[in-house]
Amino acid sequence: MNIRSKIILSFFALGLIISGATIFLTTNISEKQKELGDFHLKTLIMIQTIEVTSLELIEESFAYLVSGDAEELAEFRNGHVRLSKMLGEFKEKLKLDKKEEIEEKDLYDAIILNSEEMFTIAEILFKDYEINGNVKLNNFYLYEESVDKYISSLKEMTKIEQGEVGEATKIAIETISSFTNIMFLISAMALLFAMTIGYYISTSISNPLGKLVNAADQIAKGNLDIQLDIKSGDEIGILSKSFLKMASEIKQSKDDTEGARDFANGILNSVADEIIVTDLKRQVIMMNKSAEDLLDVRLSEVVNKPIDIIIRDQFLRERIKETLLKKTTGYTFDFEWSGDNNSIKFYRARTSIIHDKHGKQNGIVTIFHDVTQEREIDRMKSEFISMAAHELRTPLTSIRGFSEILINRDKLKQSDKTKYLGYIQDQSETLSNIISDLLDISRIESGKSFILHKDNCLLGDAIKQVTKQYIDQLPKNSIRVHLPKKEIELFLDKEKMAQVLENLLSNAIKYSTGKVDIDITAEIKGKYLHVRMEDKGIGMTPEQLDKIYDKFYRADTSNTRITGTGLGLSIAKAIVEAHEGEIWVESEFGKGSKVSFKIPIPNISGSIKGKRKAVDNKIVSKDLN
Repeated sequence: MNIRSKIILSFFALGLIISGATIFLTTNISEKQKELGDFHLKTLIMIQTIEVTSLELIEESFAYLVSGDAEELAEFRNGHVRLSKMLGEFKEKLKLDKKEEIEEKDLYDAIILNSEEMFTIAEILFKDYEINGNVKLNNFYLYEESVDKYISSLKEMTKIEQGEVGEATKIAIETISSFTNIMFLISAMALLFAMTIGYYISTSISNPLGKLVNAADQIAKGNLDIQLDIKSGDEIGILSKSFLKMASEIKQSKDDTEGARDFANGILNSVADEIIVTDLKRQVIMMNKSAEDLLDVRLSEVVNKPIDIIIRDQFLRERIKETLLKKTTGYTFDFEWSGDNNSIKFYRARTSIIHDKHGKQNGIVTIFHDVTQEREIDRMKSEFISMAAHELRTPLTSIRGFSEILINRDKLKQSDKTKYLGYIQDQSETLSNIISDLLDISRIESGKSFILHKDNCLLGDAIKQVTKQYIDQLPKNSIRVHLPKKEIELFLDKEKMAQVLENLLSNAIKYSTGKVDIDITAEIKGKYLHVRMEDKGIGMTPEQLDKIYDKFYRADTSNTRITGTGLGLSIAKAIVEAHEGEIWVESEFGKGSKVSFKIPIPNISGSIKGKRKAVDNKIVSKDLN
């Protein structure tokens, strides 16, 4: 073999080496990139898709528990089937058959176990909701715990897959670096052109990969808003798009997880009752917004601190402690709570033990329910029973006494008989009015229709009918009536409206101190008749003013000379509203009160006489509810 042949053979061999090395290394790089793109990234995307689907199912479960929509439940169960299929496909993709993959296999088994537990508890919640219309709080917390465990296991698998993506990327980079070095050496010995091509190839690959490495590092640090300026259409370009898609899906998954957590917290914070959760050491681990407001603290300030530092009531602290020590199902008890401005509220508390999935207790939930209004209603009803007995006994005693006089005395003068019968009639009317009030308020409370017998009447007649009996009994100018110069024709239930005026006028007289001084004013404002009754009596405090429409409430119970059932304003309000009107009260303690109401004026043409036949026996029924 001559020199020329050796040179040619050498160059041929060198060419073969260069070609072989190039083919070998390029193939190796392609395999690594394919492994990275076709396997690791796909498995990562699959686990991210599973996580997103899981979060959607969790959100649908909460939506069903809030709305009761059967479509949400159907979506949840169909999604369960899809998720099970996705988990099976994910396992086949992983091919967990190597010893070094035991961690992933155990984690996958944990994901399956946690998902089964989560769906089992969800079905228990749905069954409670379908039977009772609500869910047990313990089961709800178990569901939250299973959700957290399941999502945590998914995130752990995501973390492992992200690590494998990073490792595969690192191997690809190392392989490419070796390829670059070899190509550089061979190209330097062979041809300047080969060296130039090798350099170009190395830089065209390493620069995008460097950007990918930096992007992966940013993702690992939690920065999911990454940008990649890689416009090539090769495998690296595809890989960069996969990175961006992965970052977007991770960000969406994170947002969905936080949204689901916020949604669950929103449910707790929407509950009006106060909820406090403590661990086995009686340290606060959770409370809702209502509890924060009641205790005037924030969860961030007291988390992991003893509950004794925020609950002053010794009795309540002891019940929580006994629940923990005796391992009972819990206590239900009432207690007083001193709030701001020395105000007293009454609460009904319920303590319950929280158990984990193994039945082991791991905390206590305490729920406060405000029963102050219930206590106040019970008190007012007790006062009403006592007062009603007195109010009914007084006219009955008079009727009985005068009846005995009429029966036992044969020689009574006719004038005396007439007088006594008049007394009996007056007391019977008083008794009838009390019973009518009781029947009216019973009808209102039972939700039955309030029947109005409407007819045409004149405003002046309606007001004078009520005021005349009081004006005749009181000193001159004690009651002053101010009416429009032009007579106003109305269409209303005259008897019911007279009942309103009589209730308001009798209250004004009863609560006047010394001289009675009352102004009754009627005037037209737009399409409404406004009636105002103003006195200079004892007036009311703002606290009393807030309760005047409460049934059985009387503003001044200390003065036993002021009689009444405490139902007048409640009935008056119902009658005015039945006429599609509105009633309101203004008062200042020690200076008197001003009661006003307005009712719409109908469009009536012609005289009352001409209209009476048209509206005779007409009944308008308005349901107060």
